[in-house]
Amino acid sequence: WLFNIERAETCYRAALTYWDEVLLWAEKANQGKFRFLFLTDIQNWEDERERIETGRLDYAKMLNRELGRIEQVRTAFLAMDENTY
Repeated sequence: WLFNIERAETCYRAALTYWDEVLLWAEKANQGKFRFLFLTDIQNWEDERERIETGRLDYAKMLNRELGRIEQVRTAFLAMDENTY
């Protein structure tokens, strides 16, 4: 079980790294020189960029919440013995 917990933690931490990259690209996409683009096939991307810019979409908050939950589960598992497992 602890192996799976460590694997999940690794994935969430990697996702946080990607989120930092997303924030950079969202900022770049917000520049005026790109405002003239309107591509109907990728409207969802623009919607997400807007939500990122306004803070209504914050994967870092979600990922950090899950990392906290993982730590609670790890602590509970490590506290178990043959009588409590």
